[in-house]
Amino acid sequence: MLVRNSNQHLFTVAVVWAALILGCTLPKKNSDSGQSTPPPTSPTTTATTSSSPARTATNDSVPASTAGVTMANFNRLQNGMTYAQVAQILGKEGEKLGVMESGGVKIVTYKWDADKDGSGATMTAFFKNGKLDSKLQFALK
Repeated sequence: MLVRNSNQHLFTVAVVWAALILGCTLPKKNSDSGQSTPPPTSPTTTATTSSSPARTATNDSVPASTAGVTMANFNRLQNGMTYAQVAQILGKEGEKLGVMESGGVKIVTYKWDADKDGSGATMTAFFKNGKLDSKLQFALK
């Protein structure tokens, strides 16, 4: 079963890479209606100062939680965040899966495994020119 899930994860990663290269974005699911909503027209920007941590302009209703690869923290991740911001929220460094460069665009893919709960839960994040561009999750709790 793990091989099947791993293959599904790799297939999903490959599809997202292809979409990113072609300039496509994935629609987000509206959890209330089950319908897709179009992606935002521009990535969320973050503002930081030397005396305060980064804070995104959207999804502020999600309360801060402890670090870890969880669904709550996955939902806190916003497009436009840096790798360092994502790693801080998740509480650990990701495993670099690959780097792709074309036409002045650099996409770096990282994977995080959930804590050792035996579920095989993972999340994958795609950073386009240093900023979070899209993310995927499998079986996060």
